[in-house]
Amino acid sequence: MPATPKYLTVADFVARLGEREADDLAGTGLRDARELNLDLLSAHLVHADGVIEGYVRARYPADFLVVPEILAGIAHDIARWRLRAKGGQQTAMADTVKAQYDAAMALLRDISAGRVTLDVNGDGTNPELGAHAETMGGRMPPARMGRVLEGW
Repeated sequence: MPATPKYLTVADFVARLGEREADDLAGTGLRDARELNLDLLSAHLVHADGVIEGYVRARYPADFLVVPEILAGIAHDIARWRLRAKGGQQTAMADTVKAQYDAAMALLRDISAGRVTLDVNGDGTNPELGAHAETMGGRMPPARMGRVLEGW
């Protein structure tokens, strides 16, 4: 049995895909008695977790209290692309899924480079240390009044 996915559960993955696409990607058995291969789905989601971890753990070493929706979406796009890639057919759907995968990978690179900031506790009150949302700065020009009143 594969490990438990971290960023997106199998049930949530199937809900995002829809029953029909999930059956197309991971269904087994005869037409009237098909079942989802949950181990296969879980394995692809665990793989997606590993890819995500490789990009985000340098900036976010602690686990998220609440999984950011953006990471759940990335896990979905990675796992879906991997499942579709196994079929090998070139269709408009395959091109769409590949484009979503490419966008997810670009987003991971942006997160890794610090161009995208994730909320570490999921409620918007605790952004990562040093993020723009957490810091505030200002600059005060030197006072001019001393020179204006000089000599009076």
